[in-house]
Amino acid sequence: MSTIKNISKRVLLVILDGFGINTEDNKNAIKAASKPNLDFLFSHFPYTTIEAGGEAVGLPKGVAGNSEVGHMNLGAGRPVRQDLVRINEAIQAKTLESMPELQNLITKAKTENKKVHLMGLLSDGGVHSSIDHLEALAEILYSHDLELWLHAFADGRDTEPSCAAKYIERIDKNPKIKFASLQGRSIGMDRDRRWEKIKRAYDTFLGNGEKTTLTPIEFLQQEYQAGRSDEFLNPILFDSHGAITKDDCIFFFNFRPDRAIQLSLAFTDKSFNEFERPFMAKHFLCMVPYIPDEVQLPILFDKEQLQGVMADHLESLGLNQFHIAETEKYAHVTYFFNGGSKKEHTGESFVLVPSPKEVATYNLKPEMSAPEVTQKLIAAIEDEKQSFMLVNYANCDMVGHTGDFKAAIKAVEAVDSCIGELMKACEKNDVTMLLTADHGNSDQMAYKDGTPHTSHTGAPVPFSLYSPKLEGAKIEISSG
Repeated sequence: MSTIKNISKRVLLVILDGFGINTEDNKNAIKAASKPNLDFLFSHFPYTTIEAGGEAVGLPKGVAGNSEVGHMNLGAGRPVRQDLVRINEAIQAKTLESMPELQNLITKAKTENKKVHLMGLLSDGGVHSSIDHLEALAEILYSHDLELWLHAFADGRDTEPSCAAKYIERIDKNPKIKFASLQGRSIGMDRDRRWEKIKRAYDTFLGNGEKTTLTPIEFLQQEYQAGRSDEFLNPILFDSHGAITKDDCIFFFNFRPDRAIQLSLAFTDKSFNEFERPFMAKHFLCMVPYIPDEVQLPILFDKEQLQGVMADHLESLGLNQFHIAETEKYAHVTYFFNGGSKKEHTGESFVLVPSPKEVATYNLKPEMSAPEVTQKLIAAIEDEKQSFMLVNYANCDMVGHTGDFKAAIKAVEAVDSCIGELMKACEKNDVTMLLTADHGNSDQMAYKDGTPHTSHTGAPVPFSLYSPKLEGAKIEISSG
């Protein structure tokens, strides 16, 4: 792009969560929506598309991006090797078994003759977990004659909505693992402080919830007949022998922290007071750090510390920075954007706008809290002390995950309205806006056969610049 003088030194970075640029038209809510502001921005100002998945963002080739990965790469300004890749490499190199914390778990379980409970998302979506990791762990633990019980969360969000049977059948064929319990990820993997959900999950694990004599497949079919997809399956215990008891060993094998935090707190935090617990877990191993500030737990793969991320650089320049999002994406504009660090930077302020709790799913309120986020952000734009501002709009991702095409269109239109307000505020206050996305989602709301598509897409995402001084300018992508 040719050099343009007198560009504002104040910058706003807008991240549209789940907004892909997809050439396919399988109920593409991005294409179908009326979005005059974004259309004007993309057609009159510098615009291109960038890759948001696979090796470009530190994931295995062909794996779609996700919110954690996208924000971490954007905040770092470079590809960041992801935990999925690190764990895969350890399995391939056969170094997993020799890791000290896994050895400690094995020793405790053998010495005390205790069960080992493997807890996590049963999925090959590659966003929160991997069924390959589960099977590799089971292989190691079973070789030490340990009794293994699986407490599985069904996916239906980073996978097809109702495909849990193929994962259950895969586990059923594995004689090393016994199926203890099953539930939808919206229950035990809640991250929105809906503690009544976590209590249901917790009670089920301990044998104090619902029980059934059905097999996992039979129970799954029963839930489907009742209209529930994988994400929303009721918690159920299949075998009382698989209930977690006081001195048992627990291994939470999710490699993404945000949806493992609340359940980990319920099992291990002495100061936890959201509901009564008969005991705290004595042995609780985490795949990655979930709650390092609250409880010091053993961790199999500690975080690789990123240096020189955006927040560090802004602090070194003595500039103020403002990060804002609603609850569903707050961790992404803070912890993940800052390289997986909770370090407090001088001049840095975080603003959390509550996501709506009056609806069970966000297709019932596609605008979510975007209008409230926008008004608080405009106040920051009008504050000349703020040099860098960051916002995430969650709508296209969170509504996209519901599989509701019409609601996804409304979500896109709600975001577009907010972008129009931001463009006016940026022009008035001499702020340059950079707009991009972390991954696709609402750009494909159905498979070719018409069934709902609720997971992320591998589509590229937009990258655009807005300032009246940039109208008509083009972005030139250099080789390398």
